[in-house]
Amino acid sequence: MSDEGYVKYTAEHTQGLAMEHPLLPVLNNARTRLYDLGLIGMYPNGVGFGNLSICIAGNRFLISGTATGAKRELSPDEYCLVTSCDIDGNRVRSYGPILASSESMSHSAIYRASWEAAAVIHIHSKAIFEGMLRDNCLSTPKTAAYGTPEMARAIIAAVEQWGKPHGSIVLAGHDEGVISWGVSVEEALAEVLELHNKYDSKGVYMKTLDMRGNPCPIPVVNAQKALAEEGADGVVVLVDNFVAVQNLEKMAKGTGCGFSYNDEGASLYKVTITKDPAKALPTTAETRGDGKKGLVALITADSMGRGAEDLGKLLIKGFIFSLTQLNPLPEALIFLNGGAHLTTEGANTVPDLKALEEKGTNIYTCGTCANYYKLTERLAVGSIVDMMKITNTLAQASGVITL
Repeated sequence: MSDEGYVKYTAEHTQGLAMEHPLLPVLNNARTRLYDLGLIGMYPNGVGFGNLSICIAGNRFLISGTATGAKRELSPDEYCLVTSCDIDGNRVRSYGPILASSESMSHSAIYRASWEAAAVIHIHSKAIFEGMLRDNCLSTPKTAAYGTPEMARAIIAAVEQWGKPHGSIVLAGHDEGVISWGVSVEEALAEVLELHNKYDSKGVYMKTLDMRGNPCPIPVVNAQKALAEEGADGVVVLVDNFVAVQNLEKMAKGTGCGFSYNDEGASLYKVTITKDPAKALPTTAETRGDGKKGLVALITADSMGRGAEDLGKLLIKGFIFSLTQLNPLPEALIFLNGGAHLTTEGANTVPDLKALEEKGTNIYTCGTCANYYKLTERLAVGSIVDMMKITNTLAQASGVITL
């Protein structure tokens, strides 16, 4: 147990109104989840622990207030705007209805060391703390105590040594203390949940799936199955291409889950999807839709018919133009295999496809095909989707034209 909760810096605080921020509900939901996991709270002696923040601009950030650890949910009045931190002078300037957290200087250190950091979470866990020290994880020295300039300098050195926009540090001189950061609240939360899953015996259940080498839609399908398992808090998916990352992101956001990914290098992407306990995952029927929709055209080549290639390309352009004249317009156009070339920069079909999209027709390009032909960066209209999306769209259609 530590002496967390006591402010050690010189506070220059201006009393004022609560600050509104669009990400405050996201931050507060993350805090409530961490409270429920016991990573934020209060020790039996009445000392609170744990805090989190979001960067507003530069080194200005919104942070949970001091002595708020015992509360499961915070109101906007229980957050404070830190306007500056003078590490050498051990001074914190802030504004708001409550004094800033005792760990404000540690948060400031991360924002100072990493311009990409957008959220910081400081938690307490004996299991995580001991496990990270045992595994020789990124650490501050035991001589650096919490809430001190020495701790802030040690954190800056550790973040700069790490060199990544996300990560976690075990605060060796701050009993049970761990601090994590990321480019979003979701990414910082995913860092904490991964540590909790790895080290805490109570366990957050997040299965890790190695989907490298598996074609679309296998990573998405298996991730959905893992999320649907009883007691699952999320899933970590390893994939080897960015199209798979994009497909997993669409699935996650479409089901109300948190999403983040890390590019680990050497064609390895680590995707973390976390469930929101306040939201139920859609059922298959809700995801797929129960009613039939409009006409769908499935275009599998960049020309139409057999024979002269130039004639085929002329015909496919004419066909797509003719679709702009239909009433009602098609529900969706799906491009796969060679047809994927028709949605890319320089294709003479793009203007008509953009006209269809502007009027409400969905333009889908198969992600596996775009990846195979190396067209992902050249997409000029519509969106890249996985095979599950294509299958569901075809299943919902009132009619399908296949070319």
